[in-house]
Order: sequence, then structure tokens, then C-alpha cells
Amino acid sequence: MEKKYLSLDEAVEFLKNKGLPIAKNYFYVLSCKKQVPLIRFGGRKLVFDAEELNLWAESRLERKSGVNPVTSSVAQDARRKKL
Repeated sequence: MEKKYLSLDEAVEFLKNKGLPIAKNYFYVLSCKKQVPLIRFGGRKLVFDAEELNLWAESRLERKSGVNPVTSSVAQDARRKKL
């Protein structure tokens, strides 16, 4: 039986198994920016609904597969230069 709610570490592992490897630190940043569906318990603990996280991952994978590799490479280089 799959868990309904996942911790941060479990969510990162879940996404990796779905084909969307993501660094724990980057996923935490996305969580802080509320770009990932999450639930806060006690104002501090981050918990992720597995079903919502699955939908989020699928939408990211769809976007990723529809992008021209050259465009993606140029965009990544531009992001790096901003930092």
C-alpha cells in the first residue's frame, strides 16, 4: 500500500522513481516558493500529498518532453549567467 503523504526525502525519492530526478535542495527551494503542492503541519513540517505530487511531476515531464533541446540549453545557460 502506497503512503498518501510523503516527507521531503520520500518526495524526492518518489520523483526520482517517476523519472524526474531532482536535488533535495532544489526541491526544498521550489517548496518554499510554493511551486510544488505541499501541506504544512504545525507551520514548519513540509508534507507532500503523493497524488498531487504525481500530477505535478507528470505536468513537468510533459513540458520537458515538448521543448526543443537547443532552446532548453540556451535557457539553462541564460539562467546560469544571471546568478
